[in-house]
Amino acid sequence: MDNNVLNGLFFQMKINLNYNVDIVGDYDLIVAGGGPAGVAAAVAAARKGVKTLIIERYGFLGGATTNNGVNIFMPVKRPCPFYREVVKKLKELNAIDDRHFDPEVMKIVMEEMARDAGADIVLHSWIFDVVNKKGNSVCGVVTLSKGGMSVYTSRCVIDATGDGDVAAFSGEEFTVGRNGDGKTQPMTLMATLFSTDRVHKTSLSDSSIAYKEFVETPIGKNLSSENRFGCLLVNMTRIAGNGIDPKELTRAEIEGRRQLAGVIDLFKRNGYLKYHLAFSGPFVGVRETRLVKGMYTLTAEDLTAGIDFEDGITWCDYVMDIHNPNGSKGTKIQHVKPYTVPYRCMLPRKNGGLLITGRAISTTHEAISSVRIIPQCYGLGEAAGYAAVLARECGWDFRKVDVKRIRAWMEIDN
Repeated sequence: MDNNVLNGLFFQMKINLNYNVDIVGDYDLIVAGGGPAGVAAAVAAARKGVKTLIIERYGFLGGATTNNGVNIFMPVKRPCPFYREVVKKLKELNAIDDRHFDPEVMKIVMEEMARDAGADIVLHSWIFDVVNKKGNSVCGVVTLSKGGMSVYTSRCVIDATGDGDVAAFSGEEFTVGRNGDGKTQPMTLMATLFSTDRVHKTSLSDSSIAYKEFVETPIGKNLSSENRFGCLLVNMTRIAGNGIDPKELTRAEIEGRRQLAGVIDLFKRNGYLKYHLAFSGPFVGVRETRLVKGMYTLTAEDLTAGIDFEDGITWCDYVMDIHNPNGSKGTKIQHVKPYTVPYRCMLPRKNGGLLITGRAISTTHEAISSVRIIPQCYGLGEAAGYAAVLARECGWDFRKVDVKRIRAWMEIDN
């Protein structure tokens, strides 16, 4: 197909996009992404009367807790109110053991919390563009689904996609990866094994990897944990690559399963004969992609100093654990002092009606390795939702909100 034909098709696509897309909903707030940060944002905003819509690309809410097989909370010392509420609900349903939780129950908890708060939910919808901007403000998104293209308009948008998709579509600047080569932390395909009374040996396919010892696995050790549900959570695959490139993601999914088959075979040969694969993560887990440039960039030095910023909106205290961006063995661990994430890290530089939350906020490659874990993303999302509540009082401009009120709701000074 020659370039003239391609250009003609592109032109036709642009005309269809501009004129033949239905506006199917209008909201005060659109939360792009239904992961931990997105659900927390939507619940916080909707509970205080903001007309809210969550748009999620998969068939359920929960993000890494439900679609990546990350069925464990990393330890934090000062959890945000939303995280405490989630844990309480899981305990009431007998669906959490220490820090391990049932991902199927988590799906229900996330949906019920969002719906009970009054937020609308649209699943199976990919956000692939923003609609017209009014001044410096995003006022909606364009989605693609089985039903075709649709437009949802809003007064403001919270980007909780994890990859900073909305920010990128709206022209915000971002970085990807570490300085020098742009490499990000590797992706991981998680797995859950369950114990039965039967011994069942598996056979490796020709494409699988036969590991002789745990030190030979991609992670270089036995990184697994057992819970009272009779399950073994395995975090032992590593795949280097770009998590926003569909070709790289495809390769990562295939490579992850290839590595995982060898890991399970290794477990079988080391005393875990009655453990069998229940499921691998529905999708490969991505640790790091775009980091949207904000009004402040959080650094490793900020974390080790333990700064409570004047505009800090959630406490964080998890270590910096930088998994080797080359995908090979080795994880750089650096301890931090409890610190708060500045609200300015969620404020992009161009769009006053857009706020970033979750792992795409403005940090360095080193700092995001601490910020990105699930309990802390709950806090980032909850604070973002409260910011939308306050933005309603000042023309839907996130840059004008009173951060002290967010700090009070987030119990920062308690």
